[in-house]
Amino acid sequence: DKQKTKKNAEISARVAEILANSGVTPNNFAQKLGYARSQTIYDITNGKSAPSYDFFNRFMLSEFSETYKSLK
Repeated sequence: DKQKTKKNAEISARVAEILANSGVTPNNFAQKLGYARSQTIYDITNGKSAPSYDFFNRFMLSEFSETYKSLK
């Protein structure tokens, strides 16, 4: 589905933007979100997988949520 693919690409770009703007590595970002491994972050930023509810929940509970409230 083109619409879903486009939306996932937008989210991937936003997550990559957060990493670039905050100066954290994908590994550090994953740790701050409570993931044991950074593969989830790499998969999202590379467009291999769409962010899950769990990802958004962890993000909203993290220190990044105040800075990036507009992540949609």
